[in-house]
Amino acid sequence: MGSVGTLTFFRPQWLGSFVLLGSLLAGGAPAAESGVEFDFARLVAYRVVVPAEAADYIENEKLVEVVLPISVRFHGLPVENVQEINVEIDASDTGLRVAGFAPATELHSDIVQTIYITTTTENARAIEATLGGELPVPMGDVVSHVTPSVTAGVGKSETATERLRRLPPKQAVVVSGTSSQGQGVFFKLKRSSQTSLEGVHEVTIRFVVPHEWQGGAIHVACTARGQRKVFWMDKPAILGQTFALVEIYEAGDAEMRELARLRAREAAKPVRRPSLLEAAAAELQEAAKSALGDSKT
Repeated sequence: MGSVGTLTFFRPQWLGSFVLLGSLLAGGAPAAESGVEFDFARLVAYRVVVPAEAADYIENEKLVEVVLPISVRFHGLPVENVQEINVEIDASDTGLRVAGFAPATELHSDIVQTIYITTTTENARAIEATLGGELPVPMGDVVSHVTPSVTAGVGKSETATERLRRLPPKQAVVVSGTSSQGQGVFFKLKRSSQTSLEGVHEVTIRFVVPHEWQGGAIHVACTARGQRKVFWMDKPAILGQTFALVEIYEAGDAEMRELARLRAREAAKPVRRPSLLEAAAAELQEAAKSALGDSKT
């Protein structure tokens, strides 16, 4: 509350803080929300590869390959609500260049056979004619009017059949490419009737590094997008996110592995976040300070 002289008034912007603080003091706590959980190692070994195209690199560079399994688990969500899993790997801080990655972009179809389309066209023509006249009767002056009708019809039918063969339509189940000016890579895994977004997905990245390079950190970000029910309506939403540094070292090098492990442990130290009660109290304190400043002016 703020005061001007002896007048006390309530600031509407404090309402959220009072409601949150009151619910917490009353013992109420927000229920755990459904979502998508990601899990992957923070310490991964790489191996040096020597493919046929290694001659394209200069002498003081080498090609390394990193394989990162990423586990995805749904919590309290219908499978159809999760539409896409995004994985982004950024090595720009380390200065590595992406030379290759897998999985590449993939297109799948629920139809396994070629589609045949047959079109039949039929044309028909007809001609009709009517003849008429008068017939005199040889009895006095009586003339009999007779109008006989003769119809002549000529019909003709033509049928043409055309058969086309088309490939079944396909949809993308994996979309991948480079980012950060060739120093990162992204993967989009999309929902399909033939694949599962839940489970383990393995991504592989090949980097070009200096010959003396022995290890470093890459940024890994995972995001799940889909729909969440809000007031009985499905709304687009982010269903889960994880961001972390992954330390990579050369496989078989025990010394570098230990150094990488120490760096990974230091980076993984939890940063304590304020509780909801502390956050509400801090907001009220800031509001009180602001009100006190207003009253002084």
